[in-house]
Amino acid sequence: MLIPSEKPGQLANRIAILSHFIAFSLEYNVTVLCHIFDEYCDFFEGAQKGLKIKGKKISHFMDSTTFKRRILMFLFTKISRFMRKHHLSDLPFAKNIHLKNDEERFLMNDSQNLALLTSKKLFFLSGWLFRTEGLVKKHRDFIIEYFKPLEIYRDSAKNVILPLKNKFKAVVGIHIRRGDYKNFLGGKYFYELETYKNAMKHIAETFGSDSTAFVVCSNEDINIDFFSGLNVVKGPGHFVADLHSLSLCDYIAGPPSTFSMWASFYGNKPLWQIDNAKQNPIIELFKVSEI
Repeated sequence: MLIPSEKPGQLANRIAILSHFIAFSLEYNVTVLCHIFDEYCDFFEGAQKGLKIKGKKISHFMDSTTFKRRILMFLFTKISRFMRKHHLSDLPFAKNIHLKNDEERFLMNDSQNLALLTSKKLFFLSGWLFRTEGLVKKHRDFIIEYFKPLEIYRDSAKNVILPLKNKFKAVVGIHIRRGDYKNFLGGKYFYELETYKNAMKHIAETFGSDSTAFVVCSNEDINIDFFSGLNVVKGPGHFVADLHSLSLCDYIAGPPSTFSMWASFYGNKPLWQIDNAKQNPIIELFKVSEI
């Protein structure tokens, strides 16, 4: 049984890492508990059915209420940290695997790790780069169904996107990530609004200014009057509906972020990751993301 025991960031980070755990479960019929998704599961159809997955079977494991989910997640975290602190990381019935930093990678389905993770032990897993090779793409259909937003959020997104698709040839989702990005990596990807506006102007020139519309989604309240001269609307405003809105666009652009990466993967839409504020977009830069 695989038990993720630390929460790596916010919504999209957790979807990303759980996608690999779920793909591993589907491929090798190993049970995974998805309790790091505890505060988000009520927004998604598959996760509402339960946080325990084995093969293609979804069920509850002490996660039918918010209180139970929080208690179990608390216990998983405490057990994992206790094992590390007291050097009990490899017991006959349980093993703790802790990735010490965001650069340490654990490929779950290489031959050595595969043999380990399919043994009959409890595995407490903490860290960011638990990954599988090729399995998320292979099991994409199950994964996107599991993380399918509730109808209310899908409808909210459609109400923004569909009228634009009826009017414009290209609808481009713009993910403006500010807030926490001011300190993340020393503010490397904390771009001024002018940077986004310039990128949008170049995108409009590429697809045709009069035939291109932009949907701006952000973790800050953005005044779209700043983007005068462009066809711009705001996303729905709720983070789940915003995420789904991006996935419905024809193209997506934004700084490196699992939020826009998941939207690209979920909707199978090309994404341009703006990793250089001075770089102008060309169509070849837009590629469907792999989580």
